[in-house]
Amino acid sequence: MAKISMMELLSLQQGMTEPQKAMFQNQLRQRLKNRGLTFILAFFTGGLDRIYLGQIGLGILKILTTGGLGIWWLIDLFTAMERTDEYNRKLALEISQALKLQN
Repeated sequence: MAKISMMELLSLQQGMTEPQKAMFQNQLRQRLKNRGLTFILAFFTGGLDRIYLGQIGLGILKILTTGGLGIWWLIDLFTAMERTDEYNRKLALEISQALKLQN
């Protein structure tokens, strides 16, 4: 998957008031994870990429197993950006749902 598209963002904001849309955009901007940083963490660290994306248990396990003896590390290099996009998409949905519940 790619980054969150403008169409996805507009869809998530559908039915929101203008103040809610502004709050959505502000919260999302503050909490989005950076794809490049995730890749750098996956490349140079033993598990901080997982911790950065909120997968603390997997991050610790990855550190303790030295990246699954290198196999897990290699796989995570190829999936780092996709995992970041998935995290950001889920985050946007959660923020959207929380703001819509305030109505």
